[in-house]
Amino acid sequence: MAHLGESERALAVIRESIDEGFSSVNVLRRNPWFDNLRPTPQFQELIKRGEAHFVEAQEIYRSAGGPQVLVSNS
Repeated sequence: MAHLGESERALAVIRESIDEGFSSVNVLRRNPWFDNLRPTPQFQELIKRGEAHFVEAQEIYRSAGGPQVLVSNS
């Protein structure tokens, strides 16, 4: 949608995705299909929200012992 110039629809889908837990904001930062959205305040706010979700997920992962679970015993 963003690539096709449907900015408002694209922002709505990104917003919904972030609300549902998407936090891979590097895709949003680097994919050229989002170039036309990057300068907008709405997109920048979504990036901040995605980053906050990522930090929260990292904290939950660590507090649940995630790093210890993934340590190889070989």
